[in-house]
Amino acid sequence: MIINALFAKILIGLLYVGIILFFAWVWKKFKKKPVGGGTLGFFLGTIPTVMLVVLPSKVQVVNGPKSYSTYWAYGKCTYTSQNNKTVQVKSSNRQTAIINDSKSTVEIEEIVYGNPFYEPKIITLKTGEITVLESDISFFFDQKIPDQIDVEFGKFAIEYWLREKL
Repeated sequence: MIINALFAKILIGLLYVGIILFFAWVWKKFKKKPVGGGTLGFFLGTIPTVMLVVLPSKVQVVNGPKSYSTYWAYGKCTYTSQNNKTVQVKSSNRQTAIINDSKSTVEIEEIVYGNPFYEPKIITLKTGEITVLESDISFFFDQKIPDQIDVEFGKFAIEYWLREKL
């Protein structure tokens, strides 16, 4: 199942509040103070709601020029593009799938901080193509990219920049 990220966050929040209210209501039915049930619902509701936030993989879809949408994918799912082409999304919870659903070609540039010998790479996505990254996209389109970031000695950081093909 693939769902808009903002909508998913709202649904998860409503589920959490619903669990708390359900346990408070059940507790009240047993002629006890509903606060105890609400507290129990708070603790028991934490586990499923945290799992619903941690488990999905992120899917970012380029919709048009300098426009993108973020979705959460639970398990294997399909995305239907604007021209009715179906794309299979297969990624785990620590990965991000990038789908180009725009009419232009986009690039994902790997920017490496802290290691001058590392060869950055550029991934080109034509219309309807998909790629899976081990990290989130850090910069989108015309965002200002820092020349350097602080990294510990001996370590390096990799950031990704999504842009239209130059």
